[in-house]
Amino acid sequence: MKNPPNQKGFAPIAILFSIVLISGIILGVYLVNQRTQFLPFASENGLNTLSSPVGPLDSDGDLWNDAQEIYIGTDPFSSCSKNKNKDAWPPDLNNNKVVNVEDYNSLKKAVESRQYSKRFDLTADGKLDSDDVLTLKKYIGQKCKIAKKVKDDKNNGSGQGKGNDSGN
Repeated sequence: MKNPPNQKGFAPIAILFSIVLISGIILGVYLVNQRTQFLPFASENGLNTLSSPVGPLDSDGDLWNDAQEIYIGTDPFSSCSKNKNKDAWPPDLNNNKVVNVEDYNSLKKAVESRQYSKRFDLTADGKLDSDDVLTLKKYIGQKCKIAKKVKDDKNNGSGQGKGNDSGN
C-alpha cells in the first residue's frame, strides 16, 4: 500500500526528531549530574548558585551572591537601598541599613510562626529554622555599605556599571 502524498517522508522526520529529543534529555541529565557552569542552577541543597569563572556572582558586592538574593527576594544589584520599601541587603529585614534587634525579632517571630517566607530564609534552603537565625546573628550591629560607583569605558562614568547602587 502506498503512503498518501502528504505523509511522504513523515517517518524519517519523526525518527530524527526522537533521536534529537532523546539526545537532549541525556545531555541535560549529564550536565545536571556534573553541575557544570553550563547549568548554573543545578545544586545539591536546592539553592541556585550563579557562577563566574572566579566564583559565585555578586553583582552588588554585598557578599551575598546573586542567586541567594534572587531566591530571598532582595535586589542583587543594590547593596544598600535608599528606599525603605525596597529589599536590598538580605540580613537587613526592615531596610533601615543596619542589622539589629528589630531584624532578629522579626526573623525569630517568622521562625516561631512556622509560616515560610523566602524573605526570611537567609540560608536559602527552603525552610525557616535556627540556621537562619544563626546566619542573621553574624550581622548584628553591622551596617550595609553603599557600593562605590565605578567609572569605566562601558558606561562613560555614569556609575551604572558593576558595583553601582542607585538606591532604587
